[in-house]
Amino acid sequence: AQPPPPPVGDAYRMFGEDCSLRYELPELDEHARLYDAGGRDDGDADERPTRAMSSAQRVRTLHALNSELLQTFASLCDATVAQPDAGGALVARIELLLFNMHHLVNAFREAQANDIVAALARAQVHAKL
Repeated sequence: AQPPPPPVGDAYRMFGEDCSLRYELPELDEHARLYDAGGRDDGDADERPTRAMSSAQRVRTLHALNSELLQTFASLCDATVAQPDAGGALVARIELLLFNMHHLVNAFREAQANDIVAALARAQVHAKL
């Protein structure tokens, strides 16, 4: 069997949904971002604010968000023991924390891909020497 032909264009349709071949990291709304994106100091949003952050800043931010997530989950457990119906705000906060963590982890993908390509190129150059 022959492989399928390569896609023609930048978009395709799958399961009734229009999909793009180019991956773009969706931006967080300013009210939904729980971390300093490391952009400009004047409050304007950058085009790609997570690119302005260094890897170390992203790791520290992920640790801080993870710590807050654990504290919020513990508070949710305590709240549901006292009143089973009182936890909606904490669940919404947990959802927002997870969304922000997911966004930061996805921001690492481009840098990780660049590092892998650079390491492969160095290995190939070293193998030829």
